[in-house]
Amino acid sequence: MKKRILSVVLVLSMMVSFMPIIASAATSGTCGDNLTWTLDNGTLTISGTGKMKDYDREDYRPASWYSNRKSIKNIVIEKGVTNISTYAFDGCSNLTNITISNSVTSIGGFAFGGCSSLTSITIPNSVTSIGSFAFSDCRSLTSITIPNSVTSIGSSAFNFCSSLTSITIPNSITCIDDSAFWGCSSLKSITIPDSVTSIGKYAFNGCSSLTSITIPTSVTNIAYRTFSYCKSLKSITIPNGVTSIGEYVFAGCSSLENIKVDDKNKYYSSLDGNLYNLDKTKLVQYSIGKTDKIFNIPTGVTSIDNYAFAGCSSLTSITIPNGVTGIGDSAFSECSGLTSITILNSVTSIGDFAFSYCSSLTSITIPKSVISIGIDAFKNCSSLKDVYYTGTREEWERIDIAADDYHGDNDDLLNATIHYNSATPSTIYSADKVSTQIVSGKLKIMLNVDDNISNATVYVAFRNNGKIVEVKKATLSNLQAEVSLSNKTYTDMNIYIWNSRQQPYTYVKNIKK
Repeated sequence: MKKRILSVVLVLSMMVSFMPIIASAATSGTCGDNLTWTLDNGTLTISGTGKMKDYDREDYRPASWYSNRKSIKNIVIEKGVTNISTYAFDGCSNLTNITISNSVTSIGGFAFGGCSSLTSITIPNSVTSIGSFAFSDCRSLTSITIPNSVTSIGSSAFNFCSSLTSITIPNSITCIDDSAFWGCSSLKSITIPDSVTSIGKYAFNGCSSLTSITIPTSVTNIAYRTFSYCKSLKSITIPNGVTSIGEYVFAGCSSLENIKVDDKNKYYSSLDGNLYNLDKTKLVQYSIGKTDKIFNIPTGVTSIDNYAFAGCSSLTSITIPNGVTGIGDSAFSECSGLTSITILNSVTSIGDFAFSYCSSLTSITIPKSVISIGIDAFKNCSSLKDVYYTGTREEWERIDIAADDYHGDNDDLLNATIHYNSATPSTIYSADKVSTQIVSGKLKIMLNVDDNISNATVYVAFRNNGKIVEVKKATLSNLQAEVSLSNKTYTDMNIYIWNSRQQPYTYVKNIKK
């Protein structure tokens, strides 16, 4: 019994004797061959010469001070230290101030990730590289100065810095890497220097406060989803040097009214604020912030790109002309105001999710040229009641429609009433067949064709510098109609002539005031 008591006393004595050592280990140590660290009253100081060793919290190799990260409020990197290593200060959520000496040349990946109380940081002009996710999720960071010495900024370096309002990229940078500013929801402006040649995937995705951005002529590549969901972006100019634009670049840009392409660009073009390839055979992106309710895709277009109209809430009717052979994936998804669609006789395929979530869509005309309808093409089109098909029942049943749980949900299409052998207008007349005359405050409209047209309605959209300010309509009788001029300020008028299913008899006639 005496031996047991003696053993317990001995163990307790040893634990007490080691307690100062344990306490000392929690507040100081080494972090490189010639570097030491100390934590004193909330200030972490890195001293010595040379490189910090790399850490990796996800690989169970966190920094020695990681267990005390919540108590760190200030960090001082003294002269002699040459780098800030990976995961060095990751998760220091109460850090508010950092001083970096000009001996530091690189900031590693995740170095300040999740430092959610850090409001500003000055990077010395000795730093040449900033690693991936270096300042990711620094949600209080409002400003940062990047010196001209920096030549590379890693992917996701500033993603989800949701308080960052502006940033200037130095002219030493040649590439803005993938997701660099993803989710910087307070970013209102950014200056891209002439040195940049490439903008990576998701680089500005979700920068919902960004109202304008200037892309320099040096840029040749704009990657996948670069500006998607920049919901405040109203206009953008594609310079003459751009040779490739990735898919979904402007998806979800709900305020975008104008895309302009430099006239000297050899790969892309623009018409009425919308983006096309050079010869205008592909409609790449419709500016979904426009307020127009009706849009006629220009003749000559043969394909509609993925996401081209996605999220456009103002359009109520659209005609896809002869010549178009394919409708891209999600091309019209979430067009919540769209009530009718007319697809003319050259389309052979309707892509995945093409008209998904078009919750107001009540009718669609599908030509017998269509041989396939993709996965979820009409998912959640809950208002769809009538499908006008130009072929027979047998031809309809031969269409490859993705229609089961595995291949996709097209129940709203299949549950609608299918009207077989439905006719579409055999001819869409050119706009020059429409003549007009203004007499005593009224616009007289004449359709100069040798055709017996009945059940037609004329819509006149009064526009002020591209924005619709009023729409008036009249019934076409004996190929004539008239409407009163608008009392609102307008610069021009668009005239549409449609049948009872909102299928066009003519292309849009534009008249300047």
